[in-house]
Amino acid sequence: MIEAHEMFGLTLNMIYENTPFQFYTQQVNMIVKDSSHIKNKLINMNKNFNRMCEVVSGLHRLLKGLEKDREKARVAFDHYRIKVKDLEKSHMKSSDPKKLDKFSRNRGKFDMAKQTFNSENAKLEQQIDQIRDKIDVILNQLIFKFSKDVEAEFYHQINLQFSKLKDMEEKMREISLKAVQGKFGNVGGQMELNMNF
Repeated sequence: MIEAHEMFGLTLNMIYENTPFQFYTQQVNMIVKDSSHIKNKLINMNKNFNRMCEVVSGLHRLLKGLEKDREKARVAFDHYRIKVKDLEKSHMKSSDPKKLDKFSRNRGKFDMAKQTFNSENAKLEQQIDQIRDKIDVILNQLIFKFSKDVEAEFYHQINLQFSKLKDMEEKMREISLKAVQGKFGNVGGQMELNMNF
């Protein structure tokens, strides 16, 4: 839309070059070119959107890291769970102190692995619950509020530009009335103006 306005301004300049409207079409062209600042405001709003997306991305990375830690703990837990189960079958009935000591050590490692897994699992679940509570707010900020803010800002800025153009339209209408009334000399019936713009 902004590019279309710029093309419109250039077209007006070309059409009304060397006519009584030239000054005003140049003014319109300047106003239209001035609307390019709208693009910059929207780019800045896009930076805010990108920051909000980074927050979501950071939460995603945090969850991935916690999930990876939990998976490592689960692998260790499963390893010692299977090992202790196998050792129970073969070493518990034995009276050999080495076998009983081996079983006891592995049982301790199993208990530690289980505790670590439960701890990592609890951390992950707690973080998921916190994010789940916040996700509606985050999505509202990302999607609804941002798009509403961008749209409102865009139309506000366009409205400001059109209000400047309205003044130019009035002045051009005055010139066209004067031209039709012959105040610029004889135009030989060549000037048929649409005064409704």
